Amino acid sequence: MKCIAGIWFPDAEMHLQTVFGPNIDGKATYQYHKLEASLRYVKQWRCAVDVGMHVGLWAMHLAKRFNQVIGFEPVAEHIDCLRLNMAESPNYVVREMALGHRTGSVGLRILPGSTGSTQIDEEGQGIEMRTLDSFDLTDVDFLKIDVENYEYFVVEGGEQTIRRCKPIIVIEQKGDKTRKHKSTYGRERHDAKELLESWGAKQLFEMNGDHCMGW
Repeated sequence: MKCIAGIWFPDAEMHLQTVFGPNIDGKATYQYHKLEASLRYVKQWRCAVDVGMHVGLWAMHLAKRFNQVIGFEPVAEHIDCLRLNMAESPNYVVREMALGHRTGSVGLRILPGSTGSTQIDEEGQGIEMRTLDSFDLTDVDFLKIDVENYEYFVVEGGEQTIRRCKPIIVIEQKGDKTRKHKSTYGRERHDAKELLESWGAKQLFEMNGDHCMGW
C-alpha cells in the first residue's frame, strides 16, 4: 500500500492521483463535485449504500453525513486500504463481496493502470456474489453504483430495495469505448439508467457519464 495526499491506495494504482479534486480535511478527493451535487437532493440521512466502494473515496465523506454507510467491495487489497481510510468513521460496514443479479461465485479482472477499473468475470470463481435485495435494507436514502459496466445487473438485483426506498442514485453509465456503445457484458450503454426510469426514476443531472437519479 502507499499513501498519496492523505489517502491509502494499492501499490499498483497509477491513475487516480492524476485526477484528484480539492483537499477536504487534509485529504485529496475524487469526483467530489459530483458527490456534492447529488447530495443536494437527499431528504433524509439514514443510510447510504456504496456499491463499488474501492478504497472509500466517497464513503469517507458519506460517513460524515449519513447515520450509516454500507459498502460492497470484492477486492481484498482495496478493502485493506479502505479500512485505513475509514479509520475515523465508526458508522460504516463493508461487505467483502460483489453485487449482481444472482447469488453465486464470480471472478475478477484487474486491469492495469487504475485499480478502479476492476471488472467482474462471470466465468471466474472465488468471489462471493449476492443481490442487493438479499440484504432486506429498509432505510436507504442514497445509493451509489460504480462497478465498471456491471451496473445493470446490480440494479436488476436490487429492484425491490430501490422501489421500496426510492433513494437518490448516482450510477455510472460510461460504457466500454472499445465496444462503441455496448458495455463489456453485452448491455447497451444506458440500460441501467433506463431500467430505473421504467420503475419511475427521473434523471436529475448527468456529469461525464455519471447519472444522478431521483423520484
